[in-house]
Amino acid sequence: MKCKRKTQEQRRAETREQVLAAAANVFARRGFHGTSLEAVAEEAGFSRGAVYYNFSDKEELFLELLDRRCAEHAQDLRAAFAGADDDVEATSRQAQFAAQGALDAMTGDPQWRALYFEFLAHAARDPAFRRAFARRTAQMRAALDEIVAERAAPFADALGMEPGQLAVVIDALGTGLWAHHMLHGSRAVPPDLFSKALALLVDGIAARATAEARP
Repeated sequence: MKCKRKTQEQRRAETREQVLAAAANVFARRGFHGTSLEAVAEEAGFSRGAVYYNFSDKEELFLELLDRRCAEHAQDLRAAFAGADDDVEATSRQAQFAAQGALDAMTGDPQWRALYFEFLAHAARDPAFRRAFARRTAQMRAALDEIVAERAAPFADALGMEPGQLAVVIDALGTGLWAHHMLHGSRAVPPDLFSKALALLVDGIAARATAEARP
């Protein structure tokens, strides 16, 4: 049986995927400023023309990598909180599960860690990129905002802040623990630390709501 020949569109999609994989490696090793499309082409084993055909510049490549990872994280987060009761016990359990998965993914992928901090460093120096970075990470944050707003609704009076602000705190806690793990290792940040911290947060909010509801 003859193998079906790939269409031009399929070949281009494969080339694009290979370029993205190569770019992730080069950006993680060299940083944003140390990377060129020529270096990405060499890593991928393609001509420069093949890379330029798919991406106009290295910033477009950089942002495509960010887009994909943010979409993956948003999907994982929504999946972790889907299809279960929204009582305190279920929320605490799901929060611990989601936090465990998030920290495992972050600490277990040195390449993504290097890329993410490279994104932050470049955003700190370049206002235009900072705006683009903020727009893209908003997709991931939107998933967290939705979940926090939904699960915190019964305890709104006990929060002492807007649900979106609580989402910012949770997001910052995860990123901070990730950075601390990079610097100090698993003794300082054991695998279950993020999940324990979120359980404490959820249980504390519930306890405050119960106390305030007493006559």
